[in-house]
Amino acid sequence: MSTVYTPCPFCALQCGVTIKQSPKGQRIVGNPHDPISEGHLCRKGLASLEVLNHPQRIEAPLLRPHRKHPLTPTSWTTALDAIAERLQSIKKNWGPDSIAVYGSGALTNETAYLLGKFARLALGTREIDYNGRFCMSSAAKAYITMLGLDRPTGTFEDIRQTETLLIVGSNLSDAHPMAMRAIQHAKTRGATIIVIDPRRTRLAKSADYHLAIRPGTDGFLAWAMMHSIIQQNLVNHDFVANRTRGFEEMAQQARHYSPHVVSLLTGISPKIIETISRVFAASSRSMLLHGRGMEQYQHGVEAVSAFLNVVLVTGQIGRPGTGAVMLTGQANGQGGRELGQKSDQLPGSRPITDPSHRQAVARVWGVDPQSIPPAGRFTASEFFPAINRGDIKALMVVGANPLLSAPDTSEVHRAMKNLEFLVVIDPILTETAQEADVVVPAGGFGVAEGTITNVEARIVPVFPLSSHLQPLNSWQDWQAFQELAKRLGCAEYFPYQTTQEIFEEMQKATQGAPSDYSGTSWERIMAGQIAHWPLTKDAPLGTPRLYETAFAFPDGKARFSTLVPGPATELTNSEYPFHLITGRLGAHYNSGAQTRFMPALKKIPPNTLSIHPKTAQQLAISDGSPVRVTNSHGTSLTLTAHITQDIRQDTVFVSMHNELDTAVNHLIPLGPLSLSGMPEFKHTVVSLSPLQSLSEEASTIIEDVDLEITL
Repeated sequence: MSTVYTPCPFCALQCGVTIKQSPKGQRIVGNPHDPISEGHLCRKGLASLEVLNHPQRIEAPLLRPHRKHPLTPTSWTTALDAIAERLQSIKKNWGPDSIAVYGSGALTNETAYLLGKFARLALGTREIDYNGRFCMSSAAKAYITMLGLDRPTGTFEDIRQTETLLIVGSNLSDAHPMAMRAIQHAKTRGATIIVIDPRRTRLAKSADYHLAIRPGTDGFLAWAMMHSIIQQNLVNHDFVANRTRGFEEMAQQARHYSPHVVSLLTGISPKIIETISRVFAASSRSMLLHGRGMEQYQHGVEAVSAFLNVVLVTGQIGRPGTGAVMLTGQANGQGGRELGQKSDQLPGSRPITDPSHRQAVARVWGVDPQSIPPAGRFTASEFFPAINRGDIKALMVVGANPLLSAPDTSEVHRAMKNLEFLVVIDPILTETAQEADVVVPAGGFGVAEGTITNVEARIVPVFPLSSHLQPLNSWQDWQAFQELAKRLGCAEYFPYQTTQEIFEEMQKATQGAPSDYSGTSWERIMAGQIAHWPLTKDAPLGTPRLYETAFAFPDGKARFSTLVPGPATELTNSEYPFHLITGRLGAHYNSGAQTRFMPALKKIPPNTLSIHPKTAQQLAISDGSPVRVTNSHGTSLTLTAHITQDIRQDTVFVSMHNELDTAVNHLIPLGPLSLSGMPEFKHTVVSLSPLQSLSEEASTIIEDVDLEITL
């Protein structure tokens, strides 16, 4: 029997799993040395081995000879030849920028790096972006603008040591279950927990203060906190004077956001706003944790910036038990956005418009800087409208499922029908893959080798299972790109024999960049030295806590923000009186393409609508009955009512894991984008109407759902 230590394939905590493997099979337990999970696993982690024998796992490449024909198994050679031939034809007819590449925050660092290089050199296209545009982009822009780096400032050890924990827009208890261990450590030590969330989640129930805020108003609340901190004379003047810039301008802006005024917008009483402001500012160690609940809005950048203002004005950063942590959603959301998948960045978070950064990468790649395409015209949010306008003719999707995860499902579906060519590289036959012309089953849990950068910015090693225990026809992602590059006439730029070679080239490409991976080595990481970047020659063991002495600007000072917050794009009215918000359930992950088919997890049907009892009574909706949910654009879904006290009366909740027919993103229009290119798809406004009752069998299922969620 052999043992493999590797991270769980799901959320960004990347909890360590221990896989005991033998010819007869495998079993999985937690890794006791993991610094976040401490040897424990959530139910998704415990069930993760089911991914290896997933009913939707693809065992051979699939090819659709004609759009009217079904996908059928084929050889690797035939599939790769078909991909190269079609892409070359489209490039010749329409130009390289008619081809777009849609990456993922679930890929290893090496694959993310190689995908950016492949797009720009082998395809010659500027149009590459990734699904993290829907996840971390607003937080990333705020952190870069105000602190200098797109990275959490501390670790989970800081969470354990904090005295006050402010959690905004994150249902950790479902989205990152093992993170609750660190919070429980802090609570046991006497920490005060403040949760801002329209829903009374399990996390909110354990908090000292739960602010059931009106959806989309988080940024206003942060400005009211700032106003209150200034009025209560709780500003850390030494920190502000010595380590920040722009306080006076920001303070002038804060004058307009008194708790009494903001109370009318948020639904939170002025007294509570003043109390939590005082608790956060007066504590000797306070931390901010935040997630998509406030970021996936048109004003997500403004909201994150406003809360970072609160952190800076109180000096709660750069010391043990302080700082701000963006709770990354996807497995490699951190590394995925740093290594070249974003439309405006080269590896190392290098701005693609900066000549010096272009020169640095070109030197590593062995090309003329002018040959690297400019920034993309479109972010991932804009790909599908661009396809429907005819600006993009071919799309390569790698490790993502945008048909379910992107907003405006109907437009995304139309786009996939309008493409001349769709290729998907994914080991799972997702809903997106089912629309493809060619599907290549590379990488994935149990097959992939390399590194991932987790929510703490730790570089974590990813190990494959023994070859005889892997799924059939297993290829590394990079091998598929390498073979495609050969067929596209670019073999010289992809000469790799091992994953290690890609990692070491990636290190060279990020050396001296904002996201610097150069100071460690493949051998150290594979031996278990899980360090935090920046990893430079001066800090070869990494940087667990940022900004202890200076921020990442030439003058070492953080910048306050005066960005003005705004409300949600759509406001409730008499015709559409309810806020609809979305999020995760504890048993599922992202679009649910994997977890919905796993026997240990699929017993919880995700197509339910959480609704407050008083709202249900007013509308004559009973628990377990069907409800028609209609948005302001006339799109409707029929979902199953789950009546619960744990939500605001003016708000309903739907998970993001539904099957295609009931996918919540049917109801979410693309709408205006944030300053980061993030669409507003955490929220829309809807009307509700009851339909006829479900069968007795369906009602029994709903009772099971209630038990699962309540416990």
